[in-house]
Amino acid sequence: MTTPNIYWGDIHNHNEIGYGQGSLVRSFDLAENALDFYAVTPHGWWPDLPKDDDPVRRHHQQGFDKVKANWNRIRQLVRERYRENQFVTLLGWEWHSLEWGDYCLYFPDDEQELYYADNLADLKAHAASRNAIMIPHHPAYKQGWRGLNWNCLDEYLAPVVEIFSEHGNSLEANSHLGMYNHSMGGIERSQSGLEQLKGGLKFGFTASSDDHYGYPGGYGYGLTGVYADNLNRKSILNALKKRHTFAVTGDRIRLYFTVNEAIPGDSIAASDEVNLDFSVLARDRIKTVEIFKNSVPFKIYTELDFSKKNGLSNDLINDNDSINEHLVRIEWGWDFLSSDRITKWDIRLSAKNSVIHDVVPAFCGGAGSVTEMNLLKRVDDQHIEINSFTSRKNAFPVNSITLLWQGKFDAGLELDIMGIQDSLVFKRKLKVVKRDLVDKDAYLSLFERFSSPKLKVHSLLQPVDCEFRHSAVDPSVQAGDYYFLKAIQENGQMAWSSPVWIEGGKGKRSAS
Repeated sequence: MTTPNIYWGDIHNHNEIGYGQGSLVRSFDLAENALDFYAVTPHGWWPDLPKDDDPVRRHHQQGFDKVKANWNRIRQLVRERYRENQFVTLLGWEWHSLEWGDYCLYFPDDEQELYYADNLADLKAHAASRNAIMIPHHPAYKQGWRGLNWNCLDEYLAPVVEIFSEHGNSLEANSHLGMYNHSMGGIERSQSGLEQLKGGLKFGFTASSDDHYGYPGGYGYGLTGVYADNLNRKSILNALKKRHTFAVTGDRIRLYFTVNEAIPGDSIAASDEVNLDFSVLARDRIKTVEIFKNSVPFKIYTELDFSKKNGLSNDLINDNDSINEHLVRIEWGWDFLSSDRITKWDIRLSAKNSVIHDVVPAFCGGAGSVTEMNLLKRVDDQHIEINSFTSRKNAFPVNSITLLWQGKFDAGLELDIMGIQDSLVFKRKLKVVKRDLVDKDAYLSLFERFSSPKLKVHSLLQPVDCEFRHSAVDPSVQAGDYYFLKAIQENGQMAWSSPVWIEGGKGKRSAS
């Protein structure tokens, strides 16, 4: 299987420009440090504001006025922070509607003006005239409560749908990550993405944070992965248009999935049978991998199928000449349960007699602070520097990184940890040896109290625990069938690929 380039982005995010919090510049700084592409999407307009809710009307109108007054600042930052092959910025804004649902618009340039469309037909015409992409989000709420009017979905202008965000899971009607965080009444089964795919609609999957604290890429709130030729604005937008996308909830699970060599988002000609090939590269132990056909599981793979080793043999552990690669998660935070304090961390990690590959952040923001930042700096293949903050008021009380650590079993990690909580300054050191992480974790407490913030180095994971490659054949194929891949880690984080369609489906006519 060929492995196309994968790039990671958050293209639905809010800050102080509108009715969110956190500075505009901070949001770009955070995104540039942790992501490949980014769009801030200020709340632009809501033509059918509820007439019976004056506080909601005033709150949103004040936000729209603020966006209008600062639109030139947004366009300037989108223009200035774009760097081809390094960091891609997209210009966009959000449009609300009780009747039609919410959309974000994304443009191929950074010069567009705000547009106050009175209805969806008007919005579509504007998007088409600017070669813009429309992406609906939280579609599974009940229609009339800002759930998506699926009958009006234009599959050309809106090729992908945001199926996961801080609102929850809009793809699946039954999920432990349900839509509980807002006032719209949760998921309506008939509105779920799986039901709409069954009805003949064609759309790819994205996920973004929809965070309102100016924290793009916040762990657990959703990220979009795209398969793209290059890291530039044209390539990223082209990948979205072609539905060459997949959605993750938190950890950056890399999905590769082909149906007769077609990648997610593609449509292929009907044939007597299809060959399904996939690989899952996870950031934690894999729990299940599922191939869905027509919105129901077609193949389910579990630990029994992964051919895992039952732990590490003592012979291997005691072989000091054996160089092995393992995945390690380093996690920090916690604190007293009712604490509203911020803990600031300065972590310096050094690998001894070993090297570090593929460092991936899992940083979290939220109400804990709208000024502090989590930043990761890769110094070289043996040194990492992290400036971080944790708070019980954030979406999660911890941050973490995962890294691939290559070395013998006598290799070590040294962590120099400094920081402050309130007026208490801490300076601690933790040394761990690879051999000691085979079947247990390593901990460090910042202060000599039970409820102290802590740092944890998780026990080793072998690549075989976190990778799965397989193939299958479906000998019973009909025009209109579609397939997609879903992976679940043992820590609960999930990923879904966009579907691949067999040509000949009915489709739904777009209406307005």
